[in-house]
Amino acid sequence: MGTARRRALWVDFSLGFAAVVFGVLARGTPRSLDGMLIAGTGLFAFVTTLYVAEHTRVLAFINRTRPMSLVLACAMFTAVGVALLVGQGVVATPSATLLFGMGFGFVLYRVRFGVTGPLPDRRLEQARLWGSPPERQP
Repeated sequence: MGTARRRALWVDFSLGFAAVVFGVLARGTPRSLDGMLIAGTGLFAFVTTLYVAEHTRVLAFINRTRPMSLVLACAMFTAVGVALLVGQGVVATPSATLLFGMGFGFVLYRVRFGVTGPLPDRRLEQARLWGSPPERQP
C-alpha cells in the first residue's frame, strides 16, 4: 500500500474530506456569522486536539491519570452536547456545521503537518503499526 507516510496522509485526507462532504450534504455549510462561529469552533477544537495529541506528551499524562481523564472526557462530551443543543437556536443543523468545520480543519492541519511540513513522529508511528502483525503476548 506504500510507505507509512503515504498511508497516514491518505487516511487523514480521506477522513477530512468525508467530514466536509457529509457536513455539506447535511446542509451544514456556514452561511451566516453564527454558522461561521460554530464551524470555526469545530475547526479550532479539532486542530487543537490534534496538535496536543501529536506534539506534546499529554497522552502519557492521561495514561497515568486515567480516572481523572475519564471525568475530563465526560465533562468535555457534555460541553459539546450542550453547545450543540444551544446552537440549534442559531443554526438549523449545528452538528453538521460543526462537522464541516472539523473536517476543514483536519485537512488544513494535515496540509501544514504532513504536506508542507514534516508529518509528526507519533502519526507516522501509528501508520507504521497498521502494516505490521499484532504482537504476541507470552
